[in-house]
Order: sequence, then structure tokens, then C-alpha cells
Amino acid sequence: MKFAIAIIAYREESIIKGCLDGLQGLNVFVSISKPWSGKHINFDKTKEYAIEKHATVFLNDFTSEKDQRNFMMEKLQQSGYDYVFTIDADEYYLKDDIQKAINFIEKHPDIERFNVGPTVYFWKNAEWEIIPKFNNVIPVCYKSNMRFDGYRNIETIKKMTLPDDIVLYHFSFAGKDYRILNKLEHFSHSHEMDSNWFERTWKILSPEMEDLHP
Repeated sequence: MKFAIAIIAYREESIIKGCLDGLQGLNVFVSISKPWSGKHINFDKTKEYAIEKHATVFLNDFTSEKDQRNFMMEKLQQSGYDYVFTIDADEYYLKDDIQKAINFIEKHPDIERFNVGPTVYFWKNAEWEIIPKFNNVIPVCYKSNMRFDGYRNIETIKKMTLPDDIVLYHFSFAGKDYRILNKLEHFSHSHEMDSNWFERTWKILSPEMEDLHP
């Protein structure tokens, strides 16, 4: 079996190096596009950092997350890959964890979608952890002939969760103010965001706060 890593990114220079550090030695592909929503100002050094970390970079513009992810799936299927890991620039794995996942997937060739279970969510920086109110599994690997029907979802009854020793470290809401403002304006859920969240929640932090998600 052949495995690839597909990452989509826009202005993630502050965080993508850490993501790619855990993926060294694997077949990593990064798609960079102008934002699906909000105003495009300029590109940062995401491309240069991805190339520095030995990733192959595609530069194409898309109007939706679904289209960009499906472009990657089609491209990688045509290149002969059997499975594609869907990883965002703010999602980190420890070195060797993806290889452990590959070893597990190879034993289950009939499964079409694999989820990662244990997820650590960081807030502001790597010192603050958010405890979710729900147990969530995140789709992380699909057969390459599948196509997305939503943000990151492909429905199938042939799915399985990876072993619990494979952990996703999620930096979705970690970083400096400019990164969070960029995310709020440009990511695929931007139209669902609370317009007062940045001032009311992000900039006013205390350990006892609840309901942090925007």
C-alpha cells in the first residue's frame, strides 16, 4: 500500500513547521490557495517552510474547502496512492505516530475511513489545554478514491478508530492574535462565528472560563 499526507493551508507560517516535523520521511503534499472567504492580502512563507521540510507544494485557487480537499484526493489517487491522511497545518502528531497508524491500516484493507480518537486541544499556547465537553473522533485517513461531501467528512459504514496510543495534538486556537484573526476571517466555518468572540473570549482569559469555542 502507498500512503500520502494531504495538508491544505493559507498563511500558516507560524505553525506549519511543527506539523511537518512529525511527518518527516513520509510523502507529504501541501495545497496552498487564496482564502475561501474573506479578503486575500498576500501569501506568507508557508510555501517556503513546506519545501524546507521536504513537502511537495501545489499552488491553486479554490472557492471551498471541499473542492480543495477533493483536488488533493484526485491528484494523489492519480499518483498511485491507496490511502490519504487528511491533516491540517495546526494538527500535530508525534514522530512515528503516523507510521504506527500506517502499520495498523495495512492490517485492515477493507476499511475506507480511519478516525483518530484521543485529541489534545490547546488554547493560546502549548501550556494551556482545553477540555472538551464532548467525546469527539476526527477523520484522519481515507481511501484515495473517496471524495469529500462536506468540510472534512466522507460518510461510510466501513470506518474504524485508530489505536488510542496515536494522539492528535490540535493547535486550532493557539498562537498570537494575528493568527487567530486570520483564522476567524478565512476558515470554512467563518460564517458561523460569533462576531464578538475575539474581544469577549479570546482576549480575556482565565482558567475557570467555559464555552470557549467561537
